[in-house]
Parts: sequence; structure tokens; C-alpha cells
Amino acid sequence: MLNLRLTDFFVVEREFATPDEIKRHVAQAKESRGPLHALLFFSTEKQQSWFVAAGGALHLVVDHTNEASPKILWTIPLDELGSVEIGERSRTTGLITVGGKRPRFFSKKLFADEPIDVRLRDMIERARQRTPYAA
Repeated sequence: MLNLRLTDFFVVEREFATPDEIKRHVAQAKESRGPLHALLFFSTEKQQSWFVAAGGALHLVVDHTNEASPKILWTIPLDELGSVEIGERSRTTGLITVGGKRPRFFSKKLFADEPIDVRLRDMIERARQRTPYAA
């Protein structure tokens, strides 16, 4: 028997999750306790991507407005993080590779004041120290 819902035929658009909602999503999914640190690193009209440091790990969270909720794509323990590499893609978009994972786009406009690798390393260090992060 085919089990279809009416919503399967429609694209439902929603607002992006707020930074607090992104952190709450990770905390619930990973049962994390203690301070959570979120860094928005890519933003388009339909997608936002976040790094979230929580529970001794770094999580990659992607939020698409046409999906029901944000998704955690991967998790790397902070102790196993490895290198952070930055590359060029275009005038507005760069590439960031974390811990040998697949390179991800980042929005250069979000890092006009301070490079993405510096902001990410600062957030990770604060997560290791369990102190609040001011983005």
C-alpha cells in the first residue's frame, strides 16, 4: 500500500531557525549539556550553514527553508578536529575544509571583519574552555 500525505506534494517554506533554535536543535539531537557556540558561515536566500561547538564536538548544521527543520550533517570530536583549510571559489564565496571533511562554501561577507578560520578557532577554543562565545 502506498502511504502518501498531502504535504508530500507541496514544498513548505519556513523562516530560518534562529541561532538559539540551531543550538537547541543540536543540544536535543546530541544530548549536549553546557555552553553551546554557534557560528553562521554560509547564507543564501534558501540555505544557512552553521558550525556549532557543543558537548566536546563540532557539528555542521544546514538549515534549508524548504525542509521541516535543520539537519546535522556531521559531528567531529574537538580532540579529533585536525586542520582547518581555507580556499577560494569566487569573489563572494570561499571554501572551508574542517577535519578532512568535504569542503563547504562560506559567505565572505559574513567575515569582512575577521577571517572565518580565526572566528572558528576562537569558537572552538571557547568551547574547550566552556566559556560563552560572543559572535
